[in-house]
Amino acid sequence: MRVLSKWGAPVATALFATVLAGCAPFAKQPPPAELEAAHCVAAIDDYRSTERLLAERRSLCALPENERQQRSSYQQNSGKYALLQALLIRSCTPRQQEEHLDRISTFLEQHTLTDAELGLLTMLSDHRLQLLELSSQADALRRELKKTIEGISDIEAQINQQQHPAEEL
Repeated sequence: MRVLSKWGAPVATALFATVLAGCAPFAKQPPPAELEAAHCVAAIDDYRSTERLLAERRSLCALPENERQQRSSYQQNSGKYALLQALLIRSCTPRQQEEHLDRISTFLEQHTLTDAELGLLTMLSDHRLQLLELSSQADALRRELKKTIEGISDIEAQINQQQHPAEEL
């Protein structure tokens, strides 16, 4: 009691507020089952959104080339949907559209994207990186094949020289 009288009401009020503030996070939290259910609903919605984006891409890729070209135009200040549509269409032929895919992805990053849209961007980016790696490996194999063919040609030339030495004089 002496402490309360010495420090007065401000300390008691601050102590009481601290105790109440410490209990506040526990006061209105939903039960774990409700949290789990909410998480599951969000995951299902995200799955449906991803599924919708991939279905839209499949339908756009099925269009004739000339119609895809007409629909794939975009501007830097295009809306999110127009950019997404251009990205989906241009992802149908990623090797021919690398520059556009990078540019559209950059423009899209300026918009607020859903988890499904971010997932799509990540997937396409990973896909492009894998294509670049495979292309690099294919180039290395082509160079190696060319060296091998040149080596075989040199060996054939040497064999021909050994078999027909008089013809060269």
